[in-house]
Amino acid sequence: MKKLLAIIVLGLLWSNISFADNQIILKCKSETQDKIAIIDLDNMSFDMNRLKEGIPKDLRFSIIDVNDERIVAEAIKTISKGGGHVKWLITVTIDRYLGSIDDSAKKIEDTRTDKSGPSFWLKSFYAENCEKFDVKKKF
Repeated sequence: MKKLLAIIVLGLLWSNISFADNQIILKCKSETQDKIAIIDLDNMSFDMNRLKEGIPKDLRFSIIDVNDERIVAEAIKTISKGGGHVKWLITVTIDRYLGSIDDSAKKIEDTRTDKSGPSFWLKSFYAENCEKFDVKKKF
């Protein structure tokens, strides 16, 4: 009888166990438009789009650090211009307490023959007021 009771109790406890979803979807505000970001902790990848473009499918950034305060991801972006290209190491930091996403870039290679034009990085992964977004089908 005790064994049967133990099996029933363990069965009830087991049925209430849920596994954490390691894919986080965020809806964020930027100065010009809303954005949607996806953080995939299973595959250690990240990306962000304008909301009207939908959820990013091809996650371009590799997550390099995860802790209680922030998630940091990096990617290399190559821009062709001036008879060559410029490679940038883009670092995106997601602040888990402030609910913000910010990026910085470091030039790692410049093969342009014409370097007279500007050579700086414009922030393209800035957002604030990020909150978890529950994606459900509307119909």
